[in-house]
Order: sequence, then C-alpha cells, then structure tokens
Amino acid sequence: MKKQIILLLIVAMLGGSAMAQNTRHKRESASDTTVRARVRVDREPREFLILSHRHLELFEGGEAVQLSIRATGDLSTNGLTWISKNPNIVSVDAQGLAKPLRMGHSVIQAKAADGTLSAPCEVTVIRPNEWGNTNGNESLVVQGDWIYFANKADEGRLYRVNINGEGLERLSVDEPRSLNATGRWLYYVNQNEGTGQGMVRISIDGDNRVQLTQNSIIRYLRVYKDGTAWYLENSNEVYSLATQSRSALKRKLFDESKPIWSIQANNEYVFYNRNWEDIEQPQGGGGLFVHCMWQNKTENYLSVNRNTRQFIQHPSRNTVYFCIYKVDLVNPGTLLDIFSKSESQPSGWFRLVLSDDEPADQLRQEAMRKVASSGSSGSQPSAQDLWMEKMGHVKKFPLSEEDQIHFISGAWIYYSRGNEFRKIHDDGKSDQSLFTLSRDYPGEVYPGNGQIFRWADGKTIVRTQMDGRQELRIDVSPRTRE
Repeated sequence: MKKQIILLLIVAMLGGSAMAQNTRHKRESASDTTVRARVRVDREPREFLILSHRHLELFEGGEAVQLSIRATGDLSTNGLTWISKNPNIVSVDAQGLAKPLRMGHSVIQAKAADGTLSAPCEVTVIRPNEWGNTNGNESLVVQGDWIYFANKADEGRLYRVNINGEGLERLSVDEPRSLNATGRWLYYVNQNEGTGQGMVRISIDGDNRVQLTQNSIIRYLRVYKDGTAWYLENSNEVYSLATQSRSALKRKLFDESKPIWSIQANNEYVFYNRNWEDIEQPQGGGGLFVHCMWQNKTENYLSVNRNTRQFIQHPSRNTVYFCIYKVDLVNPGTLLDIFSKSESQPSGWFRLVLSDDEPADQLRQEAMRKVASSGSSGSQPSAQDLWMEKMGHVKKFPLSEEDQIHFISGAWIYYSRGNEFRKIHDDGKSDQSLFTLSRDYPGEVYPGNGQIFRWADGKTIVRTQMDGRQELRIDVSPRTRE
C-alpha cells in the first residue's frame, strides 16, 4: 500500500512539473509572438496623411504660408479638405494656404475623403518686430520666442534657438552681420565668401534664400516690417531697398564727401557723423548730421571737428543719443555749431529729439523765446538764430564720456560703465546696476521680447529679465543640436 502511495506521488510530481514546463513554454511562446507581432506591425505599411508642418509661426498682418500634404498606403489626397479650429485667427483655403488674421492660436488639419485626419499643425500668430533690429549692427536679434544669431560656437554661422534654450538649429552656413528679424524673414549682411557676400534675405525656417546684393560692402543694415531696408554701402553711400518688390527697387538717399563713421536710420531721418577729412577722429567720428528723407535735405548740428561717438537711437521715436569728447587739438572758439556760444567745451552724452514729444517741444519753445529776446531784426533769421533753434532740440544727459549706451527700451537707457551693465531712466534719475558683462564680449548685449540677452562666453547666451534677474544660461554648442 505504501509503495502504491509513493508511486502515485511520484507520478503526480512528474506530471505537475511537466505541466508547469508546458505552461512556461506556452507563456514564453506567447511572449515571443507578441514581440514578433509588434515588430511586424511596425514594419507593415500604414495609411495616414503627413503634413508639411507640425508647428507654424505666423505674423499679424503678414504673409500666408502654403501647407502641403502627402498620403501613404492606399490613401488618396483627392477630395481632401482643410480645417482650422479657429478660422477667425488663421484661415486655410481649399489648397492649404494658411493666412494669419489676428493674434492667437489655432490648429490646422487635413482630412481625407474617408475621414482620415492628419496629425495637427499647431499655429501661433504673433505681432512681428516693427524693426528688424535696434541699432543696425546686431549679430543677435529676438522675435517672439526665438533667438536668431551668429553662433560663436560654430564659426559665426546662422542659428536659432528658443528663448527657453530648446530647439537649437543651424539655419544656414552664412555668417550674418547686421542681422534683422521681422515677420517671416531674416535679413543680414553675409560675410561668408563661399556662399556669396552681400545682403541676404532668408525665411525664419532657413528656406527661400535670396541674394539681394552681390559682393557689396555694407556696414549698417536696418529693415522695417514692410521689407524696406536702409543701409550704408561703400563707407559713404546711403540707400533704401524695397526688398519685397519684384524688382527689389534700390534708391540712393544721399552720399557724403567723406567716410561715414556711425549712422542710424528710421522711416523719417538718417542721423550720422563722419570722418574729419579722410582720417578717423581719435575716438570716433565728427559732427552730427541729420538727413530728412521727405525734404531730401541734410542739416548739421555739430561741427565735423567736434569729436562724436557711435549714435544710439530710440526704437520708436525720432530721438538719438550721442556722446561728445573733448579734443584738445581743436580750438572750440573756431567751431560754428549749436555749442558755439557755450562757456565751456561740451562733453558726455546728449539727446537730440526731433518729434513733438516731451521734452523736445518744451526745449523748442524755450529756444525760440531766447531767439525772440535776442533782438535780431529783419525778416530773415540770422545764422545764430538758426543755431539757437536747433539747440532747442538738444538736451544734456547725465552720462559721461566713459559710459557707453547699448540700447534703449521704453523709458530706460541701458548702458555700461567699465564691465558693469546698468540702466537709467530717461529723466536722468533712478540709475541701477544690473549685472557684470563678459570680459571677452562686453559689447554683446541685446534686447528682445521684454528681456536681455548677452554672450557670457563663446558657447553660452545668458537670458535675464530687464531688471537683470532670473538668469537662464543657454548652451549653443553645435553638439547640443536636436
């Protein structure tokens, strides 16, 4: 009896082991089948619609963008329809042309005749930069959430990166200078001989590159949102160029007899100084000249023998800041300009205002009262009267020769004193220290999207708020490209 029980236990154990092994083999076999099936499914052709864009940035009042679609498998694009979830923000026609109407967000999809939908294209409509840059000589500009720049970490090639540090992308092997970004277009002076030196226009995606000028020497370039470019060519010739017209109309505004040292332009005026004779001044250019475009007339405010530095203009007003140096070699008594009657030789920073905004109107009225009380007679104003009237547009600003203004944003003047970066209110008060500049790139500081961007070293852009706080370091080394 005991032998029978033992035999039954052995049989049961062997049977259980066999069943367990069989079950394990079945599970492993099922698992293998699942993996193999997953691989096979991934390799089999699938039917879907592929949009040309997954993300699209458009600009209020700007150009429409053509979307394209392709189908895989047996799907057909015949009878295709286009859908915009917010057609009052972005409309899309039967051919896939997306047109921005007002600022906001929308989603565009294509729909096949059988109801198959494409992946969504996220569309954002923002306001374009009114001007492509601030001072006409930038190598970094910001529009919306994107930084466009000449990448020091890649031999100065054209790149873009999101202001949050993501999406680093090389747009072109061009080497841009005087970079502009407005709407869907970038404009710049290309310094790469291999790709064609001169003025270039390219889309913000790096497509549709157009060479606007060939082998031209351009030292200043500033572009308005309608595509009109103002630039300085061959050191003394100032032009405007309608870049968006079919024939790219070029018009010479004027040329100077001597090389121009510094220039600023907007829709109404060109402000500039120039070399003294054919030789540069000790620390910059000389004089202050203003060319009025609609009058086609140039007036001088300062003698060319009065040493002046690079000009900085307000981004939205007819206002320019300039610095005067004392030059011991020049007898101030021989200079005929707005400071001819000054008791002491002027130096430091001044502001010239040609709009009707304060404080220009107040200063103009004060100057005219001085002219009226000067006792000049006759119907024609004297030369001194004219200088006095011009003086009404100029006001001393409390910065010295050692200070350097970089840009103006709103009511604040951003400047450096040594390697310390500061801001001062345009009323001359509330002077504040913000941060320390890089010793290697002290002049590489730029405004954009209500923030400040600067180079910290050859591979790092630093973003801060306008008060210098909330620092974010963005690594733009090519190895970090996605």
